[in-house]
Amino acid sequence: MIASKWSRESRVVLPILLVALAVRLHKIGWGLPFVLEEATPLKMAWAMWGWGMPAGVDLNPHFFNYPSLTIYIHFVAQGILYLLMKIGGLAGSAADYHARYLVDPTPFYYVGRSLSALFGVGTVWLTWLVGWRIAGRWAGIAGAALMAVNVFHVSRSQMIEVDLPLTFFVVLALWFLLRQTERRSLMIYLLAGAAVGFAVSTKYTGAILLYPLFVAHLLAIRKDRGDPNWSCPVLSVCVAAGVFVLTSPFVVLDAGTFFEHIGAERQHMRLGHFGLDSSSSGIFYLRSLVGTLLGWPATILAFAGLVYFTVVRRQAAALVLAAFLIPYLLAVLTWAMHADRYLLPVIPLFVTFAVALPVEVFSKPPASRWPHWIRVGAIAALVVVLAIPAVAGYPSYLRSIRRDTRTEAAKWIEANIPSGSYFVVEPYGPELFGPQKISQLGSAMRRKVLELKKDTPNYAVLWVPMFQVRPERSEVFYDHSLYENADYIVSTGAARSRYAKEPARFRRQLAFYDSLETGYEKIAKFTPAGGGGSVITVYKNPHHGKQFSKREEVAPPRPLRHRHSSTTGSEELFYFNLGINYEIFLRLPEAIASYDLAFRYGVGRPTTFKNLVLRKTHCLMMLGRVEEAVGYLQTMIPKAPTPGVREHLQKIRDAIRRGETSGSR
Repeated sequence: MIASKWSRESRVVLPILLVALAVRLHKIGWGLPFVLEEATPLKMAWAMWGWGMPAGVDLNPHFFNYPSLTIYIHFVAQGILYLLMKIGGLAGSAADYHARYLVDPTPFYYVGRSLSALFGVGTVWLTWLVGWRIAGRWAGIAGAALMAVNVFHVSRSQMIEVDLPLTFFVVLALWFLLRQTERRSLMIYLLAGAAVGFAVSTKYTGAILLYPLFVAHLLAIRKDRGDPNWSCPVLSVCVAAGVFVLTSPFVVLDAGTFFEHIGAERQHMRLGHFGLDSSSSGIFYLRSLVGTLLGWPATILAFAGLVYFTVVRRQAAALVLAAFLIPYLLAVLTWAMHADRYLLPVIPLFVTFAVALPVEVFSKPPASRWPHWIRVGAIAALVVVLAIPAVAGYPSYLRSIRRDTRTEAAKWIEANIPSGSYFVVEPYGPELFGPQKISQLGSAMRRKVLELKKDTPNYAVLWVPMFQVRPERSEVFYDHSLYENADYIVSTGAARSRYAKEPARFRRQLAFYDSLETGYEKIAKFTPAGGGGSVITVYKNPHHGKQFSKREEVAPPRPLRHRHSSTTGSEELFYFNLGINYEIFLRLPEAIASYDLAFRYGVGRPTTFKNLVLRKTHCLMMLGRVEEAVGYLQTMIPKAPTPGVREHLQKIRDAIRRGETSGSR
C-alpha cells in the first residue's frame, strides 16, 4: 500500500520532503558555539556517560520530568559520533572526545539538532499519508506542503526538545490506527501499540493516544459488523506498555525519583511559568494558532473541517483523529503553564482538516465537473494562500537566530573584560567560561581543557537563582552584600521584566535593580533589535580597582538573610558555586567557608553532598591540613545520604591515608 502510493506520487511528494529537509537544515547551527536552548535530552544523555566518575556509564538518567526515549536516542547518537570522530582522527580517545565537548560543543549540537530535523521531515511525510486517508491524495499533498514550510514547525525542528519527536510518534500512531479502521489485522494492532508506546516514552501526554486506539477498534467493529474481539486492542495496549518500559525502564526501576520528579512537574503545570503570559489558556492558544502557528485562514478552515468530517459526515478516519485532538486540547487547556510548543502534536491534524475541507468541496458538483487542471490549480492556489501567514514570519525568525543578545554580550565581555574578573549573572544572561565548567574534572582533563581554551578568558561566575514556582523565594539572593567581591553584575530584561510586573510582591528585587542604576557604572547594554534574547546590561562595581584574581584580600562569603525560617532549596548549589569560584582562584579559606555555609542550609541532593565534601577536602589538602581532611571525611561519611556516596567517601579517605590522592575526586 505504501509502496504503491509512493510510486504514484513521488514526483510531487519527494520535492516537498526535500524542501522540508532543506529549510530545516538551513542555519541549523544558529548560536553555536554558544548554547542558547535548554537541550535537556542532549545534556541528560551526555551526563549518562559518567565522564570521570568512578561508576562510569549510568543508564539511569536520574531525570523524569519526561520519559527517557529521547535521552537514549541522543545517548546512542553521541556514541556513534564518538566512533566517527575517532575513525576520522578528530578524537584519539574518550578523554579527547570529552574535552572537545567542553571546549566547543558545536558538532554535538549539530548532531542533536539534525535528529530533530529528521523527526520534522518524518512528520511532513506522515501528514501526507494521514491527509490521503481523510480526503484523498491532493489533501495529503497539500497538507504535506503546508507542514514543510510552516515556520513554527521549522523552528522547533532546529531545537533539541521532546515535543517534536512526540509529534512524529503521535502522527505515526494515528496513521496505523487509521489503517486499523479499514482492515483489522493483528500486525497493525501491534504496530499501533508500539507507536503509542514510543509516544508515551517521549512525553507522558502521549498516553492520550489510548482514546483513539479504542475508538479505532470500535469503528472497525462497526464496519465489519462482526465479533468485537477485544483481545487485539488489549494486546495493543500491552505492547504499548512493554515498549514504554523498555525505552524508559528507570521509570519503574527508580520509581521513587520518578514520583518525586513527576510531582514537581505537575505542580509546575498547575501553577504556570513565572512572569510569562497570564491570559487564559484558551485565549493564549487561540492567539498562537492565528498568529505564529497557522494563521487565521488555516485556523478557521481547520475547525470547520473538523466539524464537517466528524459531525456532518461522521467519517471514521476523522473520528479517530478527533479522538486524540479534542482530549489533547482539553488537557492542554487545563494547564496554567502556557507554551505554544505544546500544540505541536495537533498542528499536523489541524493542517490536514484545513486542506481536507476545500479539497472535499472541489470533489463535489459543480466543481467536480471542472477540468482537472483547473481543480489542481485551485488547490495549489489554496495552499499558497494558507501558507502565506505561516511563512510570513520566516525572515524575522532568521533575524532572531542570526543575532542574540546573549551571544553578543558574551563576545563583548571576552574581548573587553580581563580574565580573572568576577561576574554575577542573572538568568538568561551570557554563557561565560568559568570554574563551574572545569571544577568536577580530573586534573589531567582540566589541564587539557584549559590548554584548548587558553585564548578564552576564565572568569569567576555566579548565577542568581530564579524560581518558576513561588518566585518570591529569590528575594534573598537580591542582596548586594552577597556580591561585594563581584567586579561586574549582568542584569537581564528577561528576569527584570518578570519582577517588574508585580512591584508589591518583588520589592527587594526591584530595589536591587535601582541600586545598580545609582551605585554602579553601566558599561554596556545589548538590545534585541529584532534579534533573539532580551535586554542585557553590564554594570561595573566601582569599589574595586583590580579584578578578583589579583586582589590581595577578598571578602568572605556572607550568609543569606532570610525573612522567614524556611529555605529556598537553592542554597546548597548557590554556596557550592560560590565556593568553586573562590577555590579555582586559590582563595581556599573562603572556599571552605562557602562549603560550610551550604551545609548550614541543608544538602538534600546526594551528588551535591558528595561534591561539597570532596571540594572542602581538596581545599584542606591544598592548605597542607591532611589530618584535618581525613578527620573531616571521617565525620561526614556517616552522614552520607546514600550507600554509594558513603563508599566513595570511604575510598577517598583511605587513599589519602595511603598518600595516593589529593582528595579532589
